[in-house]
Amino acid sequence: FLAGTTGFATTARAVVAENADRIIEVNRVGRPTLSLLARYSPEYPCLARSLAESNDFIGKTFANGELHITLEVVRSRDPYRPGEEPAWGEHRGPSCFGMPRPPVPMPATNLDDGTSNGTSGRAIPGFLLDPSSGYAGSGEEQAVVRSLVAPAMGRQADDVPDLATLLFGPMARGTAVGQS
Repeated sequence: FLAGTTGFATTARAVVAENADRIIEVNRVGRPTLSLLARYSPEYPCLARSLAESNDFIGKTFANGELHITLEVVRSRDPYRPGEEPAWGEHRGPSCFGMPRPPVPMPATNLDDGTSNGTSGRAIPGFLLDPSSGYAGSGEEQAVVRSLVAPAMGRQADDVPDLATLLFGPMARGTAVGQS
């Protein structure tokens, strides 16, 4: 036992001596990441609950081979103005932000992002809920978009899903559609 322990200790001493600088560097480089993970650790339980509850939600989202979603339209953020610089100034502490069931629509949030107003996009009230308020999103526009999109999808206009009209409608109006 003592001879085996002595042999192990000799080998371990050689490995540590040869890799001492690397071991110290790995710990030095990993410390900020581990500190950040420790700071936000109070969020982990609500994140785990949200992931567990999302199984049923995802099943309903893709039920019957179709996509069932609620699309929230938000205003674009204001551009940076002269003298403003993008900043990573947001240092809020951990928060679950209403998870596992956050409010829909999500309320506007002020961010320390370098803009003078620091306000994130706000939902456009009534755009999807009241399409009769104007041509954009109205039944008339959806009918036009369905007739334009149907040949590309190989379907009849009546079989074009609502999601297609929501995505292609703004492009047909000349509005830029982006992903964020």
